[in-house]
Amino acid sequence: MSIQNLQSRWQWKSGLQLCCVILSLLIASACTPKTGAKTTVTEPAPVHEEEVEITKKTNKFPPTDEELVAPDDRVVVPYLALRLEKTSCFGNCPTLEIKLFSDGRAQWNGKHHANRMGLHETHVEEVFLQNILSRALQINYFSLSDHYPVNGKYLSDLPNTITYLNDSELEKSILRNHDGPKHLRQFENFIIESFDGLDWQKLDSE
Repeated sequence: MSIQNLQSRWQWKSGLQLCCVILSLLIASACTPKTGAKTTVTEPAPVHEEEVEITKKTNKFPPTDEELVAPDDRVVVPYLALRLEKTSCFGNCPTLEIKLFSDGRAQWNGKHHANRMGLHETHVEEVFLQNILSRALQINYFSLSDHYPVNGKYLSDLPNTITYLNDSELEKSILRNHDGPKHLRQFENFIIESFDGLDWQKLDSE
């Protein structure tokens, strides 16, 4: 082989090696990240949960310094506590009606031959009714018969005396025509005398 051929072959190998080196450098350069470039990472925006106010039902009243007083819806209606009536007869028997209510209001209605004629009203204290109820308990009024005579044989020409009592627990009415117990007749007279002594005001007739 001549010297010229050897030189040509050596130049070819050198050029091939140089190309391999350049190619390797290019590949390495492409795979290596650039040091000067900045990478921006976008973080997701935080999710804010909406606060929901939960109101719990309760039967308790809000705290207060004032004492809560339950309203009183009860309406007290006066009731008839006492009634006495004397009916008419074939003669000049006094005919009248007496009423006393639980609120102290009293009525006297004289109809015929009574000491006080016409409708009258007044007001009494509670002790007035309590005195009458106390006298009724003394004669066992609530245990007496409902009518006298007990056999029911009334005399039509005699007046009837009807009494009624209500002490808010017990109530009773007694009709006496004749032949009643003495203490019942005395109790009737006690009621009439007690009411007769009150200061009455006559009401205008309608």
